[in-house]
Amino acid sequence: MKKQFHDYAVVEIVETILLLTLAIVVISIASLTVFSDLDPDEKTFVTIAGKVKSTNLILEHQGGETLGLDTPVSFNIAGNDFNVIVEDLLEDENNDGRWSLGERMVFPFEYDVYNLRNYLDIDITAVNKEGNEIVLKGPVELHPVSDIGVEMTVDNLYPQVGDIVSFTIKVTCYGGDVNGSVDVKIKYIIPDELEFIDSTAQVGSYDNSSGIWNIDLLLENQPTTLIIRAKVVTFGLVGYTQLALILDGSESTNPDKWNLMKEGIKKAINNGDIFPHNGMVELTVVEYGDDSPPRGNAELLPTVINETNYHTIAQDLRNTKYPRGNAPMGSGIRLCADLVRDDGNFSEDTIQKIILITDGKPDCFWISGTYTGVYANYLYGKSSAEDAREYMINKLELDEDNYDEFNAIAVGLDPDIEWIKNYIVWPQPGYIAPPYNQGPGLVVHVQSWDDFEAAIAEMFGLLFMGIHNRVYLYDAFTVDITPYNNNDVIVLEPLE
Repeated sequence: MKKQFHDYAVVEIVETILLLTLAIVVISIASLTVFSDLDPDEKTFVTIAGKVKSTNLILEHQGGETLGLDTPVSFNIAGNDFNVIVEDLLEDENNDGRWSLGERMVFPFEYDVYNLRNYLDIDITAVNKEGNEIVLKGPVELHPVSDIGVEMTVDNLYPQVGDIVSFTIKVTCYGGDVNGSVDVKIKYIIPDELEFIDSTAQVGSYDNSSGIWNIDLLLENQPTTLIIRAKVVTFGLVGYTQLALILDGSESTNPDKWNLMKEGIKKAINNGDIFPHNGMVELTVVEYGDDSPPRGNAELLPTVINETNYHTIAQDLRNTKYPRGNAPMGSGIRLCADLVRDDGNFSEDTIQKIILITDGKPDCFWISGTYTGVYANYLYGKSSAEDAREYMINKLELDEDNYDEFNAIAVGLDPDIEWIKNYIVWPQPGYIAPPYNQGPGLVVHVQSWDDFEAAIAEMFGLLFMGIHNRVYLYDAFTVDITPYNNNDVIVLEPLE
């Protein structure tokens, strides 16, 4: 399995619901049976569910016997004791003077950011005075939420070999349940094309070997920065890459546009300054179109590009037939995913870079078990393409840490560029280029097919000659449920 990156978008953890454990416990699916450790004459049967929502502890009576308003309840939070009785916190909806089924106790509290590491759980104890017995005893875990954003800038986007570049990484806490966070770890691994010189951290320390910047305390709206200086050693260090092109050959393209597309691809492959011919790139080309039935077709099965074959492959692609017909985009994406994955060169170390080239909108629904589609409408076509995109992500185990990406070139005045940006390219959030150097997940919008040749050359140069720098939130004591601002990417391109 390819390595997976940290996922901070786990919303469920914020409202974890737990059945409170007791001093002596028998747990079933439906209830807790409580036995007093004070040797009462009777047993109390009660089910209480506890959860923390934001900065409120909520205890809900979910079945069993009612409890009196004078039942003492104690809370221990981060070493601090709070003692109340049920009456102090109960929302007595039926006004019966008892804690009854469906009624809740709500205990508001606050986090102390300077003591945050001790906020692991809330320990709760309640004693039923009527029976002189413990009816609740146990913890509810805490998962405080705080939004942390990461940004990166560089003083020179277009350096030459030998230049020294200076990266500035800024980390900001935007708040949440708590006005800050602790034990924040930001990760930036310096690419092989760069040579580390030094670093200056406003807060904490940066370890160049691990790429971790440790920040002990980050307060809300008090951003802190790390400056890293590095020397440009080379461009074009490409790990083994599986490049796949998915071409829209539907009716909207027309023969003239198809020829412009193919000519642009041919010239880009032939250009060794932007497309490696050293055996480190494997190329797959799929097109989708036709109407008998609409389907995806392989124009070039996975082929390693080297000095002896690149010219012939480029010319063969230039000569492929225009398919025309409908636009089964989902079928083309699925075929591409299967060809790349089932190729013998796929492994956890290979890089996958996929480019969709289209000027229109999908209009076919995928037929399960095939690479064909049936003409439907735009809504079904979009849904089918989105499902295929998820299939590709899972099939190829796309990994942002591995610099995998799914980009697009949208040509013309009427492609649904916002849909492609928000629902097709990966990783998210996508963005519209130019500029090109904000990292993966880009949609290059080209107004005319006459400009496609320059766009595909820019894309290949970015993928294979650029120096990709990614910084991201690696870990923190708090939970971050807004992942879109947790990372940033800058691509350095050689000065022409």
